[in-house]
Amino acid sequence: MAQMFDEPVVGIDLGTTHSSVGVWRNGHVEIIPNDQGNKRMPSYVAFTDTRRLIGDAAKNQAAMNPTNTVFGAKLLVGKRFSDQSVLTDAVLWPFKIVAGPRDRPTIVINYKGEEKRLFPEEILSMILARMMETAEAHLGATVEGAVVTVPACFNHFQRQAIKDAGQIAGLKTVRIISEPTSAAIAYGLDKKGSFADERHVLVFNLGGGTSDVSLLSIMSGILAVKATAGNAHIGGEVFDNRMLRHFIQEFKRKHNKDISGNPRALRRLKTACESAKRTLSSSTSASIDIDSLHEEIDFQSVITRSRFEELNMDLFGKCMELVEKCLRDAKIDRSVVDDVVLVGGSTRIPMVQQLLREFFDGKELCKSINPDEAMVYGAAVQAAILSGECNENVQDMLLLDVTPFSLGLDTAGGVMTVMIPKNTPIPICKEQVFSTSSDNQESFVISIYEGERRSNNFLGRFELSGIPQAPKGIPQITVRFSVYADGFLYVSMEDKTISNKATFSVVDQRGTLSREDVERMVRNAERYRVDDDEYKRKVVARNALETYAYRMKSAIEDNMYHPELPPTVRRTSVNAICRAIEWLEMNQLTEVDEIEQKMKELERIIETMRVMGPVVGVDFGTSYSSVGVWHNDHVEIIADEQGERRIPSYVAFTGTRCLVGDAAKRQGTINPIITVFGPELLLGRRFSHTSAQSQRKLWPFKVVTGPSGRQLIAVNYKGEEKHLHPEEISSMILAGIRDIAGAHTGSTVNNTVIAVPASFDRSQRIAARDAARIAGFNVMRIINGSVAAAIAYGYSLHRKGTDLGPNNVLVFDLGGNTLDVSVLTIEEGVVEVKATKGENHLGGDDIDNRMVDHFVREFESKHNKNIRGNIKALRRLRNACESAKRTLSLASRATVLIDFLYEGVDFFSTITRAKFEELNMELFMKCMDVVEKCLNDAEVNKSSIDDVVLVGGSSRIPRMQQLLQEYFDGKEPCRSINPDEAVAYGAAVLAAQLAGEADEKVQDMLLLDVTPLSLGLENPGGIMTVMIPRNTTIPTKKEQVFSTHYDNQESFSVKVYEGESVRTRDNDFLGELVLSGIPPAPMGLPQIHICFDIDAVGNLHVSAELKSAKKRAKINMNDGRGGFSDEEIQRMIRAWSA
Repeated sequence: MAQMFDEPVVGIDLGTTHSSVGVWRNGHVEIIPNDQGNKRMPSYVAFTDTRRLIGDAAKNQAAMNPTNTVFGAKLLVGKRFSDQSVLTDAVLWPFKIVAGPRDRPTIVINYKGEEKRLFPEEILSMILARMMETAEAHLGATVEGAVVTVPACFNHFQRQAIKDAGQIAGLKTVRIISEPTSAAIAYGLDKKGSFADERHVLVFNLGGGTSDVSLLSIMSGILAVKATAGNAHIGGEVFDNRMLRHFIQEFKRKHNKDISGNPRALRRLKTACESAKRTLSSSTSASIDIDSLHEEIDFQSVITRSRFEELNMDLFGKCMELVEKCLRDAKIDRSVVDDVVLVGGSTRIPMVQQLLREFFDGKELCKSINPDEAMVYGAAVQAAILSGECNENVQDMLLLDVTPFSLGLDTAGGVMTVMIPKNTPIPICKEQVFSTSSDNQESFVISIYEGERRSNNFLGRFELSGIPQAPKGIPQITVRFSVYADGFLYVSMEDKTISNKATFSVVDQRGTLSREDVERMVRNAERYRVDDDEYKRKVVARNALETYAYRMKSAIEDNMYHPELPPTVRRTSVNAICRAIEWLEMNQLTEVDEIEQKMKELERIIETMRVMGPVVGVDFGTSYSSVGVWHNDHVEIIADEQGERRIPSYVAFTGTRCLVGDAAKRQGTINPIITVFGPELLLGRRFSHTSAQSQRKLWPFKVVTGPSGRQLIAVNYKGEEKHLHPEEISSMILAGIRDIAGAHTGSTVNNTVIAVPASFDRSQRIAARDAARIAGFNVMRIINGSVAAAIAYGYSLHRKGTDLGPNNVLVFDLGGNTLDVSVLTIEEGVVEVKATKGENHLGGDDIDNRMVDHFVREFESKHNKNIRGNIKALRRLRNACESAKRTLSLASRATVLIDFLYEGVDFFSTITRAKFEELNMELFMKCMDVVEKCLNDAEVNKSSIDDVVLVGGSSRIPRMQQLLQEYFDGKEPCRSINPDEAVAYGAAVLAAQLAGEADEKVQDMLLLDVTPLSLGLENPGGIMTVMIPRNTTIPTKKEQVFSTHYDNQESFSVKVYEGESVRTRDNDFLGELVLSGIPPAPMGLPQIHICFDIDAVGNLHVSAELKSAKKRAKINMNDGRGGFSDEEIQRMIRAWSA
């Protein structure tokens, strides 16, 4: 019967390795993601000196804190410490398990410097509480109850332990259902209406710690369980442990060392085994590569799929025995089974699938439901039914479950009389009449058992007293066994001759915890919650103050925030910030209220430095640049004195002057070696960088190596050779843009938002910022070009009021030298970047290069002359190819006509659109690869994309548009915004918002950007530990605990890198942080907290802290390796001002 609830009821899959929560809402089930965006949370709980961690945070630090990181607690509930399965698992678990009261397994941890002993139910309650918090945050309402899944093989005490865990968590457990039954509900709802006749479905559930099989019949919304079978000790964890033992032996054989006593080594090896197991589901072999696994010995090995199968074949065989047993109990032949449904992550193992197919005579296995989400999906549906959900899709579903074990009582001679056989449909009530076994017997005692043999699970002893004296066999005592829909057993005895009755509830026996235990744990759980809330508030407050203080200090000191401020005001502001930072470091244990008050004080001081004057948005392109400004409630793209709204990114040097833009490009064919273009591609790159080397081969001007391996551009200016940094050349382009904006607005322009390619790493962005500073700009924000275009598109929707629903947008920005692709969600003014992917050397210039090469070969074929060494001829030919490319966007052929191209020879040719497409098809397909990778990174299906926005001049190429349209199943690309101006437009909108100058539509827009590349630190062996993965929404802060690598280590070095390679040598080195003054201690004992903190602007701060010794070090990575000092910036400003 449905119950009435005022608040939502959810479904929870409480898994051995992962847990998840779902809810029925708006006519369907929503699997709720946690604060990390993950729909599955690791069933891990960790304890540190300062706090408790649950889920992802707990698992992420498990290798550094193995003895205080608890997992697999579900395998312990309802069991005794002396059970063989507990003793077997305890050997491989890094945390400590001891025997508690009544032989209950008890987990020993250290929390805030104090040893604590916790029952498994307490650990599970913490996981359930986090599931409840996740659901409440998503729903915006209090969760009243939950349907929780358990393995089908769980006995009464294990099920009661789960209910106890829910009660400790403050959660009302509305119903406990078996995992395969829950999965069958999901399958039944998915296939509802598809089955006219009865259909027999076998659900095979192979999860992290258990294996269950259920056979059901499904027809017209009725799901009747026919039989169920399970094994509480077969699952992914057991497969991992087999692999773990295999590699422990291999390490011992190779190095004569036993790592089984090293918890950290076991944890790291176990993690590697988990990863290898997943790899073997799609590959025939997997590698294990662990640096300094034990006593600084590296461990490398390979395991094949066949070897993995050999290690676990007996377990796979036991799984198939469960299938046979379930069919046998249901009295159904395998040939009658219509569908075999796979549930649980371990069903992805190829051998498991192969054995099932062979057993069912080649039948294809059903994979139509997500094996990781099926249980929580079904639990959420059952929760909807029990809470009275009116949707017809669920209300006419009926679940008929069964008892997983036989229930009976002990009679004379130690034989169990079965009252309710296993696989009996519930609810059920069975009664039987018994009598006394001796004369004048005054009481009747029965022992109640669960299982298939007398030696199975003892549930309790029950006595009926006050029986009148009579010869044995005369009293008639009726024993009734009742199992209700909740699956729990209730027993009553009655001597009807005298109306004497007694009742017994297995629920009340609490084979694991007493009522006092549960109440005590509820109080402890509340203390944990209070501790967690207080810690979160303190962390949020400290992070907010620290981030704000360092960001403002850096901006003021670098002359990036209001350079027009008087020195006295600047000094006063910096001194106030320094005092706030010092106060924060000296008051580590201060209360939240004090931190918030300090934040308000600092904000009041900084408030005096509001942004003044016009602000502009700059599209700093490799081929063309442009600038926009907010004026009269709209963005104006500013034209230069020639009326052009795009300025070529060219700088030329002559004997008398320096030319920028159109003037520089026009004389590029005459003086190619002193005409510099695309300097943006050299920013932040060393002379030895691979991309720089390939680019230099195509440029007519000279690039040489300078101090510290920097690239310098050699030019001849006023008869004197000069070596200029790419930042200096770029600053000339930006200074020209600043002058154009100043002339248009009639005032000095100091502040800007600059858009750069998405492929730019942190060093390149810092170099772009330096170029802007040399040009006299204060850079408020640097953003990706594709994101700027998305802002333009999002603003156009927001202004019209057409962004009420979530719009998934893909921005395809094919410019002069780069391709940027971003996937975003736009809703009610919120522009949320899901993923971004950039590629250098994939743009209009690269397409031109293919055409140039084609005509060079044609000229050589026609005239037997090679023009590759003639810079002027190549420059003229390139200009003609650029023109032909634009023509081919409108016409089917284009003509190339150049007088006196080389040695007095004219060159005349034509090129068709088909030939042009043939020359560049490889590049076009690479563009599509970038699109696909970006969608994969965003975890968005192409069918979910609502709009494809084209940006960049090269996006006009018909073949490119055709490929995009075909890829997106005929969807017309969006052409509502100007592809040449979208980036500058979006940058101008953001600039206006940051300056507080725009209308309400702009001001209530919100940009949620992401990190373009992964950020991490170097481990011994040159391996990068990723702290913040690429495409992580910013602002973000990630912390991880590390330790020393040898005894009495006095300092700890943190080398910070950016990139996607596993090896740091292939990534970009950002800087190094050293924490000194570590007290002498054995290797691995000091707990060093490394924190990576990125604010909304993208500024990265890295800190290392040894809290036990109150040692802390911090570095600002925004100066970056290769960034110019203030003195160098000022020198360049003075040089070019002169």
